[in-house]
Amino acid sequence: MSATEAVAGVASPTRPPPGDAVAVLRRAGVDVGDDAAVLDVSRSHDVAFVQCGDGRRFVVKTVSRDARGRHRTLGPELFVYRLAGWRPGLAAVVPRPVVIDERRQVLALEAAPLGLLHPARCHDAGFPGEALARGMGRSLAALHAATAGLPAISDANWGCWTCRT
Repeated sequence: MSATEAVAGVASPTRPPPGDAVAVLRRAGVDVGDDAAVLDVSRSHDVAFVQCGDGRRFVVKTVSRDARGRHRTLGPELFVYRLAGWRPGLAAVVPRPVVIDERRQVLALEAAPLGLLHPARCHDAGFPGEALARGMGRSLAALHAATAGLPAISDANWGCWTCRT
């Protein structure tokens, strides 16, 4: 089964968001192959799901033109992934970043299969299920333990953190 067929039924392959998700991954040294399927799953930011022919999956996120015009940023999210490089406990509960580029506002991550994370799954009978709920609880506890003593950063106070008040 090709990568395109593997993601069919969840979403249709479309053009990658600005910044070309495949090019972002290739510049990071990821061999995505020639048969990678790229799905545009954008909402407020440009987000591409890349399924490689060998089964590896990535998400590439950039700030959309519309979001940039509203002064939105990936700053807090990029900070969390950068912080995971310094806090092993945090790294254990967030996806592994492949690209963290604050200047260009680009984030690329290893991804779970798109079908597992699709928002429609929330409507499945028994969602979230006992195993998922327990796993989410353990991840949240690990997140709190890994960031104990650190100030909370949000979009609301991000400007103060980056001296752009």
